[in-house]
Amino acid sequence: MAAPKEFCINLIGRIGDMVLATALLRQIKIHFPDTSIDVIALPINSPVIKKHPAVRSILVWDRSLLRRLSVMASLRSKAYDLYLDPKDHRSSTSRLLGRVVMAAMRIGFNAPGRRKVLDISIPDNSLNLSLQMAVRNCRVLEPLGISLPDASVVKPWLVVSDDARKRIASRLPQQSATPMVLLNLSAGDDYRQPSIDQWIAIGRKVADECAMPLVCSAPREIKLALTLCSELGVPRIETETIDELAALIEAVDGVITPDTSVVHFASGFNKPIVALFPNVKWNAAAFAPMSDYQEVLYAPDDGLISDVPTISICDAVSRLVTHLRKEITSCRSNPPSQEPCDKARRKERF
Repeated sequence: MAAPKEFCINLIGRIGDMVLATALLRQIKIHFPDTSIDVIALPINSPVIKKHPAVRSILVWDRSLLRRLSVMASLRSKAYDLYLDPKDHRSSTSRLLGRVVMAAMRIGFNAPGRRKVLDISIPDNSLNLSLQMAVRNCRVLEPLGISLPDASVVKPWLVVSDDARKRIASRLPQQSATPMVLLNLSAGDDYRQPSIDQWIAIGRKVADECAMPLVCSAPREIKLALTLCSELGVPRIETETIDELAALIEAVDGVITPDTSVVHFASGFNKPIVALFPNVKWNAAAFAPMSDYQEVLYAPDDGLISDVPTISICDAVSRLVTHLRKEITSCRSNPPSQEPCDKARRKERF
């Protein structure tokens, strides 16, 4: 088989799913550097790859019937060499798109007991439960003779615009040698959220360890965020777009967060992290942080994140800040009023 030139990939999912799927884009570009990639995505997760250098075009699959028909017409009109769908479980949308797309070869999950839609099947999720999702997505490349990459080298491939960096820089405190630690209050669900008293204790611990706590949140948690900022006397850093959120995480030195997409953004920039996870085995394996320095604290069995002992969280915060201070001491040779050295801001290309 000649090297494929035209790829179409179904990456419909959540924001965090798309962040992790950029590792798949990296693997494709490593093995097929001259290929063109079209991506099918949702309105909510398509901004992650809006200006991504690996992506030629984004086909947005939203609730509008007319727009869905337009996407299907586009998929029918193009002749792709490869159609990839990394989902390893049943999906009616995946099945529909797999039937519609015109491609010489289609690789993805064929549900047992149903008529085969795709040309080559990938293993179902029961065989992948021990794999981190960024690695798991790459199973779709195995039929092409590409070995599954190790989790230690597969990190999200994130791109941040210079405009977003400038906007975030204007909202951050003046840069100094003090580590900036981002407290992300966006949890999505209440059971993933520490209590306000725990957040206050976390923020105070960051400050007591001579680091600078910063707060960010989604609109859903803005009341909680404003309360925390008032208690700590620190700013809430607003992020109006996914690009700005990525720029903020790129700019800080460390992250403390519940189990949300921020974990995966931090992995993409290799930011030291303390993450708070529900005690669900498959979720812990699939969405674990990939940063070199990481500490994950789990809720008790059948418990909430707020059931994690506050002292355990604060001890992890202390270890995080100690690590950051050592890292900054070895990295930053410029005066405090200047930007940190390149190591603290560098980004991988592949």
